[in-house]
Amino acid sequence: MEPKIPTWIMVWTFIIAMLPLGFVVQGYLDPGAHFGEEATAAGTAVFAGPIGLYLARNAASVVVTLFAFQQRSAPMLIVILMLRAITDVFDVINNTIAGTVGAELMIFATLWITGSSIAIHRLWNWPIPSKGRRNEAL
Repeated sequence: MEPKIPTWIMVWTFIIAMLPLGFVVQGYLDPGAHFGEEATAAGTAVFAGPIGLYLARNAASVVVTLFAFQQRSAPMLIVILMLRAITDVFDVINNTIAGTVGAELMIFATLWITGSSIAIHRLWNWPIPSKGRRNEAL
């Protein structure tokens, strides 16, 4: 029998899914609140540029993270948590290059990267169910 993935990792994964979902909902309903007055002034055209790409990336992340959460698969959770951690690393790099990095981004990015890294480390050698087990159920 495969051991149960710790509850804290499942809670962390759920949080990792819900935060981008919040950004997506806020970004579509009130882009000015998250992206500034320029987004409000641009109207729907704002979704054709970087803001639209940001929202699409986060929406895709939410869908795939919730799928991994539902599957409760250690390898899937590792990939999802790596995706989010690496995305945050590049967000910090890009914002640093652009000169827009702030304390809020640094604090939250550090939290997400550290939490995800700890969960990945804990899941890294997790037992994988035998390949025949799934076929037996079919």
